Amino acid sequence: MSFQILHLFFINNNTTVNQISTELFISRSFCYKTIDALVEPLKGWHIELNLSSKRDSPN
Repeated sequence: MSFQILHLFFINNNTTVNQISTELFISRSFCYKTIDALVEPLKGWHIELNLSSKRDSPN
C-alpha cells in the first residue's frame, strides 16, 4: 500500500488524500497513517512528504 500511495504522489501533481483514498479504496485515516509511517524510510533519500492543511495535498 505504501508503494501505491507514493506512486500516486509522484505520477499525479496535486493529488489529495481524498483522491488517493478513493483510488485505492482505503479510508482517509489509513492513508494518513501510511504517510506518517513513510517519514522515516524516506529520510534516507532526503524525501519529505508534507500535507498541506488547506487542501490535504502533498508537497
